[in-house]
Amino acid sequence: MMNEVPRDAVIRTRFAHPGELSEADVWARVAKAWSTNSEEANAFFSMMSERKAFPNTPAIANANSRVSCGSACFVLPIKDSLYDGQGSITGTLADASRVHQYGGGTGFNFSEIRPKGAIVSSTGRQAPGPVSFLQGYSSWFKGVSQAGLRPAANMAIMNVEHPDIEDFISCKEQEGDISNFNISVALTDDFMAGIDGVNAGLWHDIVQRAWSNGEPGVFFVDTVNERRLHPEEIHATNPCGEVPLLPYEACVLGSIDLSKHVTSSGKIDYPELAKTTRTLTRM
Repeated sequence: MMNEVPRDAVIRTRFAHPGELSEADVWARVAKAWSTNSEEANAFFSMMSERKAFPNTPAIANANSRVSCGSACFVLPIKDSLYDGQGSITGTLADASRVHQYGGGTGFNFSEIRPKGAIVSSTGRQAPGPVSFLQGYSSWFKGVSQAGLRPAANMAIMNVEHPDIEDFISCKEQEGDISNFNISVALTDDFMAGIDGVNAGLWHDIVQRAWSNGEPGVFFVDTVNERRLHPEEIHATNPCGEVPLLPYEACVLGSIDLSKHVTSSGKIDYPELAKTTRTLTRM
């Protein structure tokens, strides 16, 4: 007969700080760290201990620690420059590595990087192209785990008009390649208007790749910016694609267990769900 795993084993194994012996110890620390008074702390503790809802992993792992980063994922810019400080290819790689060490994920738009074969004026050599740098990022991130808790999660986006778009949409054709990135194509309204004509071939390739192995996804960039989420234009999302963000913005995610908000008659307990939603949002 197999030994039963204690109910709180996963929480303790992944998130317990030194001296924390139970799941309740973890939730007490997290609740205190992200509250402004005892009433909030009690509400946060009850919500998590009853398993009604939880904040994202960094908010649990980093609460009351030196890192103190509770955000899940960041979008970082990549300029067409190898070494030119923050936002350069290597500068962003360094910033992303720090985010992963803190337990977060990262999203990028690689479209500013010049296409494969373009001449680099400083060296006179041909540029390797954005897909090459994407592969390099992926290889590097394999050695940088998210706070030691999970593999690094990333999103790579490329604008549909980029000269290397065909290479991009096929870069994960081989199962297991660039496994720590999701990839998506930023589609414009102009492109979609031409899928029955001049853009038919590329559209077919995108759909075929998505059908064969689930990628690339698509990011309707014009739609996002027409909705004016920000005064500035947005070009990328977090790793799973649900939150469009500006460069250096972060999302703070959370999850609600809907099964904990069902009445004895099998109906959704909307007042209780509303209470949990308010509490998690406040947290």
